[in-house]
Amino acid sequence: MPSVAYLYAVLVAALGVLAVAHRRRNRAFPGIRGPLSSHRCRARPLFSEVGQLSFQFDAVVEDCDDPSVPRGTPFCLRLERPTRRSDYLFSRVRASVERGHALVVDVEDHLTARKARLCANGWMVVLDVVQSAGWPAPVRR
Repeated sequence: MPSVAYLYAVLVAALGVLAVAHRRRNRAFPGIRGPLSSHRCRARPLFSEVGQLSFQFDAVVEDCDDPSVPRGTPFCLRLERPTRRSDYLFSRVRASVERGHALVVDVEDHLTARKARLCANGWMVVLDVVQSAGWPAPVRR
């Protein structure tokens, strides 16, 4: 049976390997960073509409990660429809929104685009944000 000192040595070595791998990844891909800002809320949808190229929904904030956003704040998001690859997930999330189920909305501001992650009833889809009103406030560039 291995001793306690041996187990600690293996643990320290594994942590060292992970630290070196993380540092190499950051050096090899310097342009890949996380989003500039991220906003997350739980919302209750009020209205949704699917257009030719976009998906729009109005909702009310139930809970938000930003304490300055009060409960009951209305917002509207207009999103681009997904590619064919994620069309099935989009249809599942859209059906949940149309039935009025609560959903989690996560909007991330990247350098070149805004992405919205919609999660409803265990289904998740990532869409491009075309326009937003209310929550989250548009980023000034």
